[in-house]
Amino acid sequence: MHLDGAARLEQQLVALGKKAAGKVMRPATRAGAKAILPVAKANAQAMIGGEMGGIIADSLTVRVLKSGQRRRNEVGHQVVISQKHEEQLVVISKAGRRNYIPAAIEFGHDEAAPIPFMRAAYDSTARKALGVIMKQAGLRIEIEARKAT
Repeated sequence: MHLDGAARLEQQLVALGKKAAGKVMRPATRAGAKAILPVAKANAQAMIGGEMGGIIADSLTVRVLKSGQRRRNEVGHQVVISQKHEEQLVVISKAGRRNYIPAAIEFGHDEAAPIPFMRAAYDSTARKALGVIMKQAGLRIEIEARKAT
């Protein structure tokens, strides 16, 4: 288990063991991602605007990191665009190429400038999200420690 910027918290997690550490960090990382979610939704509405901004904002959700996105014994959550409105978020070109609109907006395409609504949400709330994670983890460590005694 590795938690950047929280050496004392990391030591306490290691002392609890892998199973208990997972019980502590799973809800804590989810709470941290949920701190970013409303800002990402607001950015989609404000920065993109229009119908597409609304569709993207409505599609944003918090999901657990898949096994290919994390290391062994690692837990985490992320803000992603769900497939709720997939038919409206994917455009197939005349050549048959599948284009994902949110990625084209976030990173830019052809001659269109990027509108980094997700990056801006993360950058503006990362410190707050880390604080939420640390607070939630601290509370859950206390709960798990009480169970162990």
